[in-house]
Amino acid sequence: MDSAHYSPKFWTGFLLAGGASKRMGKCKADLKVSPRANQTFLQHSWSLLETVSVDQWLLGDHSHVPLDQRFIDRSTFSGPLKALVDALPEVDTEWVLLIPVDMPGLTSEILFQFQQFALQNPKGCVTLDAQGRSGFPVALPRSRFDSVLRAVEAGETSLFRVLETMQFAQWNECF
Repeated sequence: MDSAHYSPKFWTGFLLAGGASKRMGKCKADLKVSPRANQTFLQHSWSLLETVSVDQWLLGDHSHVPLDQRFIDRSTFSGPLKALVDALPEVDTEWVLLIPVDMPGLTSEILFQFQQFALQNPKGCVTLDAQGRSGFPVALPRSRFDSVLRAVEAGETSLFRVLETMQFAQWNECF
């Protein structure tokens, strides 16, 4: 990796782990990465953020992360957008990296590549899945924070609807 174009100091990492995990039957964050792994999804994802960002925040409520690094959304069924908006004023870096807790195949190398791509696309970027839908990871530059806040003030509740209106670059690397 070309480290001249990348530094964690430009990034704050947000781990999205506030969902109810209804389809899983139990908290996704507490599931093991693999049957033989000693790491949970939360531990794996948190360690990735520690590798690729200078500050890390959990958008959710899990006791494995210190309370002063959590943004707990008290609004029922509001999704990650509300917690993100609450957290953005605390960000001191130029970029925010958003990853969900339930991507155990994500690696620091993939995130480094994604971040390099984002730095070349100053409006921000979103990952496309195999079906061409917006997904994670997401890179949000500080210059676009106000756009997210205005969308929420206008009544938007979906993170990806907000991102789609912002015309982010699309990263479609396979992983």
